[in-house]
Amino acid sequence: MDAIWPRVCWVCGSPAATGTNPLACEEHDLGPAMAAMRDGPRCGRCAGRLPPGIRSGLTCAACRLRGGSPSRGICAIDYRVAGAADWLLRFKHGARRDLAVPLAGILAAACVEADGWRADRLLVPVPLHPARRLERGYDQAAQLAAELEALGAGRRAPLLLRNRHTPAQGAPGAPARAANVRGAFAVRRPRGLARGVSVWLVDDVLTTGATAAACALALRRAGAREVGVLAVARAGGRPSTLARR
Repeated sequence: MDAIWPRVCWVCGSPAATGTNPLACEEHDLGPAMAAMRDGPRCGRCAGRLPPGIRSGLTCAACRLRGGSPSRGICAIDYRVAGAADWLLRFKHGARRDLAVPLAGILAAACVEADGWRADRLLVPVPLHPARRLERGYDQAAQLAAELEALGAGRRAPLLLRNRHTPAQGAPGAPARAANVRGAFAVRRPRGLARGVSVWLVDDVLTTGATAAACALALRRAGAREVGVLAVARAGGRPSTLARR
């Protein structure tokens, strides 16, 4: 089989080492990035790093100070680990929508590990503005949500819309990012928020959490009791110095 259908890296197409999951070359192996998410305590709401010695699952200071933050956050890989960024950048900006398949696979595995097997999750992708979707050719969060649904990790529900075009988040700090997306999201079908259903935002990268907080606020105003966020990668930020239950 290797002679007929050689094992190649999902990202760059070079010969892939055996035993990696998802299949990747040594440079793009996501094993270290996945392990980094388990190395040390993480905030239970944004999956950001907490200082050593603090129990994992507590809430960091940034999440306590930001209104409307999701009540729980699950991420599969650490964006800062070598090779991880290539996956996300090619998926998001390189027209590699096929990468949604392996990325959704590791996100589903992280979700099951953290939250158990629950097919009743409502998977709400963070939407792109139509202009940006036209420019990119597809919505990466919608692709991830579709693949998660195919894996049985929940039911896809495109309930959110982006009601104004916002500049790319890029490198601004947390305050600028929050101002950028404030009031930018609305719920198009409030009746889709069935009482008691677990609502989870789906996105590719979680950085400061400003976009997730803006989406969660819109969903709560429409009747959602609890909103979590599922993101392939967690990026940015030094460990917060304060945490509590």
